[in-house]
Amino acid sequence: MSDTSTSEGKPELVAAICAEINAGGGEISFERFMALALYHPQYGYYAAAKELPTGRTGDFFTNVSVGPLYGEFVGRKMAAVWEELGKPERFTLAEQGAMDGQLAADIFSWAKRERVDFFSVLDYRLVDPFPENRSKQKAKLSELGVDRVSWLADWNEMGEYSLVGAIFSNELVDSFPVHRIVRQSGQWLESFVTLREKDEAGKTPWQFVNRPIAGETLRGEVARLPLPEIEGYTTEVNLRARAWMRAAASRLKRGVMLTVDYGFPSEVYYRRERMEGTLQCYRAHRSNNDPLRAVGAQDMTAHVNFSALIEEGEAAGLRTLQFIDQYHFILDMITAGEAVGRQYSPKEVRMLKTLMHPEMMGTRFRYLIQGRDVF
Repeated sequence: MSDTSTSEGKPELVAAICAEINAGGGEISFERFMALALYHPQYGYYAAAKELPTGRTGDFFTNVSVGPLYGEFVGRKMAAVWEELGKPERFTLAEQGAMDGQLAADIFSWAKRERVDFFSVLDYRLVDPFPENRSKQKAKLSELGVDRVSWLADWNEMGEYSLVGAIFSNELVDSFPVHRIVRQSGQWLESFVTLREKDEAGKTPWQFVNRPIAGETLRGEVARLPLPEIEGYTTEVNLRARAWMRAAASRLKRGVMLTVDYGFPSEVYYRRERMEGTLQCYRAHRSNNDPLRAVGAQDMTAHVNFSALIEEGEAAGLRTLQFIDQYHFILDMITAGEAVGRQYSPKEVRMLKTLMHPEMMGTRFRYLIQGRDVF
């Protein structure tokens, strides 16, 4: 076994992963490896983060990093849903993946300033299992004097078909651990992570090994995907995304589910030219495609297969209302209702350009809007 202290990643996390590999017969699936790297309860990239990994000083930008204007656009959309529902006395907005709670704060700030009627009925729920994140969220929202906020560790804490309002996520699904599959010798294999027999200078203590797909669920998903049968083709399968959609959709009694992320429908995701898949790692705003290095110190993401989310949503009784890019979502928000004629400051104009420009975020992000008993 190699000396884990020489790894680029967090030594404690490297040791924990190596111990699990040894206990598991010498290998673990890449999906499990990614789950430990990102979500190990003590040392994982997200769970152990003391500082927010987004923004100029973090590893990557999000829509929220651009400024409070994004919260206004999401707030306007939620207010429109509330009106479509007949303005119920309580509108529950459940957000998962809220990080430090900045988006919730931006939505509340906009509503308190511009839509007091909507602000008075807004009931915010944050779905987050990490105590560190909850502390940041509570601190940020307490500054606004907002007390209509509650926390859930997961969807099991909310009763089925009990939510009237909206479920929202911004860049959540891309962070779910994914299975990695490879086409070799005419069949699809699953990638596992195993320890190197002898570590080399500058190398990580582990390497990939490919095995026949054993899991029935994964085999079924691979069989239904439009995968090109090209030797060496490598890509990802996100089973957790389907499970998440089923769990979240079963909580929505009436309203919408808005999923914001980067990704494609399956026929685009699995194109022949995408030979190495979409898995990317980010550290200090630099990307690489080596998930086995800097473990716990870099983010890992994979594009979202929106076709899978649409299928699961429809199976759960949700109707697909829109699937559009960020440019058109924001354009709808600035040309509808009371937003018409709104004057934007020079700083806000810069935010708009960043959010909408086709070479920046405008076409990168997709908006999947699904509904039950609305519109």
